Amino acid sequence: MINGRFNLIKLLGEGRSKVFLCEDRFFPSQKYAVKVLSSHTNKEEEETFYHEYTLLKIFSHPNIIKAYESGTILEVGADDKALGIARGNRFFILEYFDGQSLLDVDFNAHPTLLSKVIGQIGSFLSYLHLAKYLYLDLKFENILCIQSKNDIIIKIVDFGLTQRADALLQNIQRGTAYYIAPEILQNKNIDHRVDLYALGILLYRIVYGKFPFTAVDELKIYQSHLEEEFVFIDSKYFSSPVIKCIVKLLKKNREERTQSALQLFYDLDLPLENHYLDFVSSTQFIGRQSESAVLAAYIENKERNDILFLQGMQNSGKSSLAEKLSRDYQNSVLISRVPSESPGVILQYIASRIVFSSFMQNEESGKALEALQMFKKERDLNIETFIAAFAEICKVKNFILIIDDFNLLDDVVKEVLYHIFPALQVTGCKIVLFEDQAVSSSVEAVPNKTEHQLSPLLPGDIPLFLKENYAGYFPQKQLASLLEKFADLFPGNILLFLNELVANKILIFSHEGISVDEEISGKLSSVSQGALFKKRIAHLSKKEKAVLALLSAVDVELNLEQTKTILKNFTDDTEAILSCLQKKNLLRMPTPNSFNHLIYSGLKFFIYSGIADKVGHHKKIASIVHAIPGFFPNEVSRHYELGEEFDEAYLCLKTEINRASELSAFLYLTKIFSRLIKLPLSEKYAIEVRKVFLQILQ
Repeated sequence: MINGRFNLIKLLGEGRSKVFLCEDRFFPSQKYAVKVLSSHTNKEEEETFYHEYTLLKIFSHPNIIKAYESGTILEVGADDKALGIARGNRFFILEYFDGQSLLDVDFNAHPTLLSKVIGQIGSFLSYLHLAKYLYLDLKFENILCIQSKNDIIIKIVDFGLTQRADALLQNIQRGTAYYIAPEILQNKNIDHRVDLYALGILLYRIVYGKFPFTAVDELKIYQSHLEEEFVFIDSKYFSSPVIKCIVKLLKKNREERTQSALQLFYDLDLPLENHYLDFVSSTQFIGRQSESAVLAAYIENKERNDILFLQGMQNSGKSSLAEKLSRDYQNSVLISRVPSESPGVILQYIASRIVFSSFMQNEESGKALEALQMFKKERDLNIETFIAAFAEICKVKNFILIIDDFNLLDDVVKEVLYHIFPALQVTGCKIVLFEDQAVSSSVEAVPNKTEHQLSPLLPGDIPLFLKENYAGYFPQKQLASLLEKFADLFPGNILLFLNELVANKILIFSHEGISVDEEISGKLSSVSQGALFKKRIAHLSKKEKAVLALLSAVDVELNLEQTKTILKNFTDDTEAILSCLQKKNLLRMPTPNSFNHLIYSGLKFFIYSGIADKVGHHKKIASIVHAIPGFFPNEVSRHYELGEEFDEAYLCLKTEINRASELSAFLYLTKIFSRLIKLPLSEKYAIEVRKVFLQILQ
């Protein structure tokens, strides 16, 4: 086991680095992949490794493998050493996709699968190119797939060579010889069409079972790309349009080549509707001069020992700002997810992330590891033990602790952290806490703090936002005008507005490119956001609407298993409905350990507002979630309260009150009882609540 956390199961692949299948003791419900870089690599390889991790963190597309966190290996088990793992190795954690190489698929036996593969690769390249990136390494080894009889799902991996199209290095790495476009070999300025050429080579190999040249020597392969006329014959398995598509992709003159991945959908008559909502995303951080100045002033001032709170609504861009802060300062630790476990385990996880972070060096790790052992004796420890352990860790190295959605943490965890923060501050560590304004703030519980509220982008930022995030063929001028008139200019809501334009066929993807329907966009001023929402859900099934209605009433993040448990009372085909709603851009894509129900607060509010019998709705939800072991007691209580079953709202909190009392979590207890004494409880329980509260106050 590495770092006392990841149990390596088997080697999945090996190249510039090694990739292993692993289990994570903090998130045991799902397997992961861990990518490990040797400590004996050179600086360039280390930079490429970090570059790939950074790209995977900012990319968001269903066919791109996800990355979660990175760090340094400081603890190595005996079995791990035999696998070539050593102290000082860098690593990052990836989504595990249990697939095979695309080359292993028998497309001759299942020719209809090829169009699905082309559609998914086309969607991936459309997304990447629109975001101003070139992949530069498209080949079978970098495409994993899971195949069933009539379907196939692919994931693209290995982004070590991926580069921004407007910031290409002069001497780009050439990738694999078999897939290199002629213009790369001619040292010409390159663009997204080099990826389309590589796709042509890949498809040729699938259709004909061989590469379009017989050369095996690298220089002769290069010569074939430049000079050889490739031969295309009819295929008994694949249609004429597929062959014509490959011919066009492999034109040596890029001006004669397929000009965009979008054209693939029209050349092969593929259903574009399944993909175009995946095209529009944001990868570049633009604007936020005010927030950037506040953060820089706080972090660079060694005399300041306050805690910085940054508060924003959902889609205000706070999580993107937290990610950017962690990228800009390598001595930082970003906590953006925590285990669904006891407070003790959550605090162990936070301490583990600090000790095994990328900035911790071999020579500094000894004392930090000793302090970490204080957390591992049992699941729930007293506050004094946690404070002492964190104090020892902080003595090893100053760092920046960043916690996203701090006010969504378990209340007991927050209270313990309130006691721990001073130990961090006195050693010179910086603490930056991001809060969701839709949830009660934790600011009042912290005495020495500075607050800053996130503001929307300025109208003058919009053209730059579009220019930096999207390629020149995106209709930036028309969209800037629409955004300034109708959007609230928070980064997340800009993306949601653009997706609404796509979903309502105002922003159009066609064979000719991407355009804005001027006639429809001119009517936007008379179309309310509510009308757009109403149109989006008009064609949903009864079950899909029921699922959205239920999730709109839930105010906590659910992991996938909890979501399934709740929804099984409504439908037997939960996963199929969730998948369908995700494809329609109505739900977030699930993460391994949390499921952010509705995609944004406006839609959540719209659907919840349309529920006629809210009391009955909450009463039904309360009975369901109360039966789930370990479900959030405060959320159960809230549903009973809104369902007007007030005594039950109190009774389901009694275990939580005892837990908080054992940990002396006074602030949390005060918060609970301040709410309970306002409820119209029966006389028996009203007296009991006041009695217990008075005992706590004494």
